[in-house]
Amino acid sequence: MSNVDQCQPNILFVDDEEHILKAFKRLSRGQNWRVQTTTNPKEALKLVSSENIDVVISDMQMPEMDGAEFLKNVRNIHPQTGRVLVTGFSDMKALGRSVNDAAINNYIEKPWDDETLKETINQLLDNVKTEKNLKLDHQKRVSISRKLGRLNIGLEKKLKESKIEIDQALHLLYGTQSKEHRVSSDLLSAMFNSIDLLNQKRRSNKFVADVSAMIGEKLGLKDAEVDKLRIAGMFHNIGIIASENVRQQQSNIWQMDAMEKARYQSLVSISASIMNGLPSLSSVADVILKHKEKLDGSGYPVGLKNEEVPIECRILGLVSDFELLYDGQLVSGIKGFKAAIGYLKKYQYIKYDAKVLHCMSQCVNEAFIDKYLTILTKEQHQLLPGMMVAKDVLSHSKSVLLPAGTLLSFEHIEQLRKYEQRTKHALKIDVRQTTN
Repeated sequence: MSNVDQCQPNILFVDDEEHILKAFKRLSRGQNWRVQTTTNPKEALKLVSSENIDVVISDMQMPEMDGAEFLKNVRNIHPQTGRVLVTGFSDMKALGRSVNDAAINNYIEKPWDDETLKETINQLLDNVKTEKNLKLDHQKRVSISRKLGRLNIGLEKKLKESKIEIDQALHLLYGTQSKEHRVSSDLLSAMFNSIDLLNQKRRSNKFVADVSAMIGEKLGLKDAEVDKLRIAGMFHNIGIIASENVRQQQSNIWQMDAMEKARYQSLVSISASIMNGLPSLSSVADVILKHKEKLDGSGYPVGLKNEEVPIECRILGLVSDFELLYDGQLVSGIKGFKAAIGYLKKYQYIKYDAKVLHCMSQCVNEAFIDKYLTILTKEQHQLLPGMMVAKDVLSHSKSVLLPAGTLLSFEHIEQLRKYEQRTKHALKIDVRQTTN
C-alpha cells in the first residue's frame, strides 16, 4: 500500500448485488477515501481483521449473513470501526436488533440520497479521528500518572527540584480531563436544546427526565442507575434530529397510517443509535432502545416481555407514555391528567409495571405538572441552576445570549451577571421553574 493510501480513510461497502456496489463506487468519486467493495460478508470480515477499516457500510438483506449479524461481528473484531446499515421499511424490526447487538452508528433508508450518505460517512470518519485522538490523550495521561508515581518515590530527596515538574504534570493531567468533561457537557447541552427546539412542546424533556429519576429514587435504584435514567429521559427522543419528517413527532400517533407509524417507531432505534455514538453513554442507549417495550410483548422494536424489560426501561416507558396520553397524542379520546392516569391504571400488570405506576402517582399531580408550564419572569440575581429558559434571552442589540430550552447552570448565570456588569443592561429572563 502506498503512503498516499495509508493517509486516506479506508471505507468498505458490503452488498450481495454488484450494481449496488457500483453505485457506492460512483458516489465515492471525488472523496478522499480508499474504497473497497465485496459481495461476500465472510470475505469482508477477513478484510476487517487484516486491515484498518475506518467505516463499513452494509446492506441488511444478504443471503449468507444479514447485515445485523455481519455488523455485530465487525464490532466484535474491531469496535472502533464505524458501522452503517442500509435498510428498507420492511427491515425495521431488524433495525432494532442491529442497534442493540451491533451498536450501529447510523442507518440509511433505501432508496438513499448520495449526499446524505456521503455526509454520514464523513461524520463517522470525524468521530473515528476524534476517538483516536482521545485514545492518545488517555495514553498521555497514563504516562503522566506513571511519571508522577516515579517522581513521588524520590520526593523527599529532590522535593524542591521536582515541584515545578509535578505541578506541570498535574496541570496537564487534570486540565485534559477537565477539557474532555467540558466538551462532553457542552455537547449534551447542545443536543438537549436541539431536541426541545424541534419538539415545540409545552413541556421540556426535562419533565420526563425528572419524573423518571424521582421514580427511580423511590424504587431504591442506585445513584448511577438514577443518573442513567435521567439522561435517558432527556434524550429518549433525540432521533427527531435525524428524522426527515420532524413534524411526525407532534402528530397524534393514533391518527397515523401504517407507514407513518413505522417511521415514528423507528425513532427509538435511531435515538439509541445516536447515543451509541458516545461510548460513555452506551448503557443509556440501551435504556432508550427498550423503553417502548411492554410487559405483554406488545411493544417495540423487539417485542420483549415481562422480566426481559429492565426496570429503567419500564420507568421511562411509563413516564413518556403518560406525557403522550396527557397531551392526547397516544390514544383517541384520552387527554389530560385524570384520563392519562386512568388509562395507565387500566393496563397496569398488562403493559405497565404496577409498582412504577404507584410511585409515579405519589410524585405527580396536576399542580406538579403546572410547574413545567408556568412561565415566570426573573431578574438575573433571582435565577437558580435547573431553571429552564422559556424564551430566548436577548442582548440590548437583540442578539441571542441564551436560547429557549437552555437548562441554567451556575456558569450560565455567571455569564449573564458579567454581561449585565459589562453593559449596564438589566435583563429580564422568562423561565420555567421546574422541579429537580
